[in-house]
Amino acid sequence: MPCYEICSIKNHANHAYAYHQYHSFLFQIKWLSFQLLILSILITIFFSLNLFLSFLAIGHEIGSQNFIVQVQNGNKPLEFSDVETWYMSILNSLADHNNEIIHVYKTVFHGFSTSLTPQQLQQLKKRPEIIGVIPDQKLQLLTTRSPLFLGLITSSKTPNNLLKKFNYGSNVTIALLDSGIWPERESFNDKDFDPIPSHNWNGVCEGGEDFPKTLCNKKLIGVRYFNKGVPKDEHEKPTARDTIGHGTHTASTATGRAVNNASLLGYAKGEAVGMAEKARLAIYRVCWG
Repeated sequence: MPCYEICSIKNHANHAYAYHQYHSFLFQIKWLSFQLLILSILITIFFSLNLFLSFLAIGHEIGSQNFIVQVQNGNKPLEFSDVETWYMSILNSLADHNNEIIHVYKTVFHGFSTSLTPQQLQQLKKRPEIIGVIPDQKLQLLTTRSPLFLGLITSSKTPNNLLKKFNYGSNVTIALLDSGIWPERESFNDKDFDPIPSHNWNGVCEGGEDFPKTLCNKKLIGVRYFNKGVPKDEHEKPTARDTIGHGTHTASTATGRAVNNASLLGYAKGEAVGMAEKARLAIYRVCWG
């Protein structure tokens, strides 16, 4: 066979092989691109689904609110040995329940507090044992009126017969539910106070952080704080110490000792004194934020 024919055959074979390799390479590139496309779609779906579920969780949390639930305890089934178990079974009957009992009430009324979504709230209201459901609201604290307005003293600061008869509340313990107290204030000193009567007081001094028991005395005889169920705030410590001043103000208004040369930023100078200055104090911090 002539050389040129052999060379021609070889050239055709080489071209065919190169053509096959080229198209094989293109196919691999296209297949790899297709795989990358599928992978990117799956990744997008995965993160989109996670984001969607996160929004659902956030929406569920935002939609929840704390409520005080009043219960007719006479309706408690006999199979429940205590009301706490019964209350928990009520919550477990609600849709999408992951509810916890925040507080149980047994003294003034019977019931509990918990966090509910709007759907759970409507379900709970339909139950026969539920008397009422009261939303936990954020309210603005207000100041009290003066002893003069109440007629406990005259315009010349002379006490009326009521204050004289009860010796300015010397046999009274006033409990305040407010934003706590600043115990070092002179209004709460116990100078000349008699020992705490053990027969009519069984409270405790549990002030929490930055509030050692030594700050209680014969006037400030009881301190506690209640922050369970309160939204967490990094600036709020678990303590009965007053961080906004309102509780200290109302405590001194009710039963502050006489403090001379008092003023507010240099104004209203004079004697600061509460309405029942000889009464003792029990402070319960329930207001936060």
